[in-house]
Amino acid sequence: MISTGPSTYDRFVSSGRYCQPTEDTEAAWVPTADKRDCFVGYTCREHARDETW
Repeated sequence: MISTGPSTYDRFVSSGRYCQPTEDTEAAWVPTADKRDCFVGYTCREHARDETW
């Protein structure tokens, strides 16, 4: 669900070029009136850290 309000928001980007170097993109989907899942873009998430070097 997309959340909005006076002090909360979701940020969606069209590609990883809008993320920080330490972030990856993750596909974002939201329900709509006619579809259970509708692609709305990407969110930026910190890289997953591999603890087993």
